[in-house]
Amino acid sequence: MIPICSFTLKAKIPKKTTPKIKPKTLGEYIKRERQQRKLSQAKASKFFGVNGMCLSSWEINKKTIHPKYLESIIEFLGFIPKLTSNFDKIGMRTKLWRKQHFVSMDDFLRMVNIPKEEILKIEQARYCKIDKKIELKINSFLNSNTTFSVWHP
Repeated sequence: MIPICSFTLKAKIPKKTTPKIKPKTLGEYIKRERQQRKLSQAKASKFFGVNGMCLSSWEINKKTIHPKYLESIIEFLGFIPKLTSNFDKIGMRTKLWRKQHFVSMDDFLRMVNIPKEEILKIEQARYCKIDKKIELKINSFLNSNTTFSVWHP
């Protein structure tokens, strides 16, 4: 006679972990910091003064972030991030580069030799057409790894 027995297999449910990603865009930096702080998108979005859908679209790189949010992003992150992607628009990248390198607007204008009105238009993300030559000049400057010096009289 064969004994009859019953048993139940129970496996341990693995803990939810967030994957270790190296952020390349501002949205990815925000997502990583938000997850580390265990904040919901709704709570984190209030910090920036946007709704949860907007924050979600930033985090998944569906929409670019307007430069007017840069100060609150830096405050939220606690540091000035180094972007390794061109996903963020040129205005945000220009403004961020200036902050990373502690370069004033006037010094930046001297470095790239572009009219102030154009840089302001780009950094304020006004929806005007940007001259391709200017955009190319700024992109090549931002992407170059050359050293620079700021002259102060």
